[in-house]
Amino acid sequence: MKEPCQQTPHSARSGRRGIIRKVNSIVVPTLLLLIAINSFILLYQIWTLLPVHFVPSSLLDTDTSPNLNEWGEEIDYNSPEQKDEVKRRIRSDFSSRDMQDKGRSSAMALKNELDDPKNKVFPYDIVPRLLEQTDEYYGVVHQLPSVPKRRRMTLDQVHNMTYFLEVRELPNVDDQPLYVYNPMLLPLNKNFLDEAIINDLTLGEQDSPIAYVAAFRLSNFANCHGPGRGVPKIFRNYLGLALLDKDLNFVKDPTHGNYLDVMIDVNQDIFEVDWTPSVLPKNRTKRVVKPWMQDCQLIAARIHYSQKRNQLILLCNEYAWPVLLQREGAPTRKAPIDDGKHDESKIFFKNKYGRGLHLTGMRMPNELMYKGKNMHYFTAGPGDFGPGFLEVWAAGPHTVLPVNFEHYPFVNSHFPPNPLEAPEPEPKSSYTTIDEKRPGDDSDILKDRDSGSACCVPIQWDEGKGGKRKLLLGVSHTKTSRSKAIKSRMYNYVSRVYAFDPTPPFNIVARSGYFCLGFGLNNITGVDNLPHAEAEQSDNEQVWGATNNYKLHIRQDHFECPRIHFISGITEKIDDPDAVVISYGINDCYPRMLELRKEFLVQLLRPGS
Repeated sequence: MKEPCQQTPHSARSGRRGIIRKVNSIVVPTLLLLIAINSFILLYQIWTLLPVHFVPSSLLDTDTSPNLNEWGEEIDYNSPEQKDEVKRRIRSDFSSRDMQDKGRSSAMALKNELDDPKNKVFPYDIVPRLLEQTDEYYGVVHQLPSVPKRRRMTLDQVHNMTYFLEVRELPNVDDQPLYVYNPMLLPLNKNFLDEAIINDLTLGEQDSPIAYVAAFRLSNFANCHGPGRGVPKIFRNYLGLALLDKDLNFVKDPTHGNYLDVMIDVNQDIFEVDWTPSVLPKNRTKRVVKPWMQDCQLIAARIHYSQKRNQLILLCNEYAWPVLLQREGAPTRKAPIDDGKHDESKIFFKNKYGRGLHLTGMRMPNELMYKGKNMHYFTAGPGDFGPGFLEVWAAGPHTVLPVNFEHYPFVNSHFPPNPLEAPEPEPKSSYTTIDEKRPGDDSDILKDRDSGSACCVPIQWDEGKGGKRKLLLGVSHTKTSRSKAIKSRMYNYVSRVYAFDPTPPFNIVARSGYFCLGFGLNNITGVDNLPHAEAEQSDNEQVWGATNNYKLHIRQDHFECPRIHFISGITEKIDDPDAVVISYGINDCYPRMLELRKEFLVQLLRPGS
């Protein structure tokens, strides 16, 4: 009988290799096919879902549709979100009339009160009280139309502290409410501003209603329920930009019907181009988005021997950089500082919300002063042609920093300019407030050095015997000392106006006593003789909120004004140099703008007889 064939070790190994080859011939192509399919799906998702950065049409090979938003999505201009109407502030008979004669009554009422020998110590709310008694103001409370309704509170939520604290900790920061405050204005004044800047925003229309560019701070942080409630775990600050008319109302695009306002995440955009302060590591893996840029100001400077201010500058805390702000449809042009050699340094800011405006940074942010804050730009000399300065401190002493926006970087960190301090002692305040005279402990003492709030507008100062001279008027602020005050007395803010010589060394000539400004809901009858007319004509729900309960509290007294009023802008009214618009934030919760006569502010500087 034949013996069965026995398999040798060599033949066994050969058999296993054959099986492996057959398996590989099936598995490997299958795996490669699955990888290819997954890669295709991933690329498709990236292509269709990720936002598209805005790039000017001049840098593209093909035209972009004017009906695309900043994410490349087609806009339906007939949708409710695009067509929602916002409330308009309507001027009363008072504010529609010539204010020249009427404007003297508030100043006269203030003079009479300061001259009254029975009045030795004055309350901080003297300013809002007299303005309301004489109906000598025009007030507006804004809410940016571009902020989605899902990121605003309803009227039944604005008094709910539990909801306020919980909703700002939602895991997705884009679901948290946004608060608008600390506004400022850049008037499109053709007497001072270069025509190119104005045309970028009016598109050259001779009868354009656009009168101002407004800048706002937007944040998921607010003090609507009073200070001392902490901050969100993820803290975000944004820049809001809007075009306003002479009545401080939002302007619509006449073609598409959308309001010309946008919200920009400046901090996110500079993070994406790997900008960071020089003191931090540039390794992205060691960084996160930080709220470096807040309370931004849009200012205009004169460069290259221009007859008018021709270069826009964005100033946020201690950082500044040249920018170009254009309305959609404006002709492509270069900013004066753009030499065509630094395109890689430009930042094309994306609109997180809104459309119709495009902001371009022509360079990276430049640090002007280490840990600088509350700095404000002005020009020296009798006209508008003098050198530029940044006010660093409004008092103690008055301190300014020379700055030249002609060349970038504006300040060389290795050879920074020396601050200039006013040598003359500062004058006494024009009237006395309770912090100076009423006894009290250190629990609510004010800091002894004023910080800048807003600067500057020119005034004519009467020196007696017919002599007058030009001064610059600014606003400063101080607050209860954080190092000395108990927690319940922290963050009580007061302001004053001051006037200084417009030539170096910028000595202060006059200072008012301290005062506060009022709520948007302060007035009972309002200038229109309607209950709360100003608030009724606003879309900002916070004007009706709990923040109205948090009032200034110093030396055991409460005053009819916010605990925090932060004046962030002052400018002459467009086409009326005898009036000013003061912009301020109320309890870091909502913004307000006040139009009043310049004469009233000058009277604050005059001591009583």
